[in-house]
Amino acid sequence: MVNSLLHSTAVLSLKLSGYHLSCAVAVVLTYVTLVRGFSLSTITISPTIRAVSSVALYVSNSDSESSVFDGNNLLIFGNGNVANAVMTELENMSIAPTSFKNIFCTYRSLSRDEVNNYQIISENRITYIPFCESSKFVGLCSHILITIPPIVNNEGKTGNHYIDPILDCVGSNPCILDNILSDAFIGYVSTTGVYGNHNNSWVEEKSPTLCKSDSKASAYLDIENRWGEAARMGTRTAFIFRCAGLYGHNLSALHTVRKNGSCNLFLHRDDHVVKESEGTTSRVHLKDVGRAIVACMEKNKMASTINIVNLADSCPAKRSHVMQYACELLEESKAISPMSEKKIKRKHGKSSERRRRRNQDRKRVMNERMKEILAVYGGLSCPSYKEGLKFVLEGNIKKWKIEDNNNNGDSDSDSDSDGNKSL
Repeated sequence: MVNSLLHSTAVLSLKLSGYHLSCAVAVVLTYVTLVRGFSLSTITISPTIRAVSSVALYVSNSDSESSVFDGNNLLIFGNGNVANAVMTELENMSIAPTSFKNIFCTYRSLSRDEVNNYQIISENRITYIPFCESSKFVGLCSHILITIPPIVNNEGKTGNHYIDPILDCVGSNPCILDNILSDAFIGYVSTTGVYGNHNNSWVEEKSPTLCKSDSKASAYLDIENRWGEAARMGTRTAFIFRCAGLYGHNLSALHTVRKNGSCNLFLHRDDHVVKESEGTTSRVHLKDVGRAIVACMEKNKMASTINIVNLADSCPAKRSHVMQYACELLEESKAISPMSEKKIKRKHGKSSERRRRRNQDRKRVMNERMKEILAVYGGLSCPSYKEGLKFVLEGNIKKWKIEDNNNNGDSDSDSDSDGNKSL
């Protein structure tokens, strides 16, 4: 009964001013504690009500005459590398001076059976909500960003069958698409892997998509099209962000070299055949990914219904060249991990499959559209892997030297692959 009262109050109050919303929640809590004799310590408040209460608390400390959901509000699906890059950019406010009044971000909770083990967490202007509660918030947001990759669902099927957890209503979550505002901005984070193999030729946004039909890249392409169809309903604007290999402060070629323990071990391995046959690949620093996505959110009213943007730096390069440069940076800064040298064994499975895909799907990704979007904001922060790795080194050097002094050189591995390894 308590949650029923609170939920009704929340639904009726979402469009009220922040002051009245705070009062409405307070009145109901007073009623259930004083009139009905409940103790707040014994009441289990649903995640939705906790989220509304956190918003009410935020609003009560701001202008009481303005509506809590007036203006722009952002809902981000997924809480991985790209989502954090976008939220970091929004906090820096270097591109979006007006920004968003409220930012909601989902985290992993795919079923209502799990939701009681999760909490609504508010940090600064960001409210983290369980995924299965997201349908209640999507209709309040002017901007929607999807960073969750396709997930495998093999029920009753042979081979890998991928679905989109939002469009396919995973985890007993009501169909979110039905609640998206008719004029909303929809951003979907995809992969340049959809282009497939172009024999090292340049690809742009209009290039043929040649990915294999049974690949994860093909699943991305299918979901791109489905979100495009959703944008055609009403006056929505869709941006498809096709990301090259992602790297940043927590995952890069520098991290790979340190994890392996020695530059010599990596550069002098017996893989000359691989090096001679390796193709050129594109990559992009997560900072520029965040900057480009936020810039598109700012410009969405001037955009077409469906917009595709390649997110890549301006300098495609062979992976061995990138690794060699990473080694040079670490040696110059004396930040090579002091781990004892160990023999690196060839791994079979996902690692070798990723390596084969990188060598088979050869292409160089053009980023002219991305450069146009960021031109008024100073262009790319990391136009090549050299600036990007220097930036990563600056952000990690102190920590790494402390680790090395303590004889602890472990660090995270990189994701120098085509597409979005971690979202």
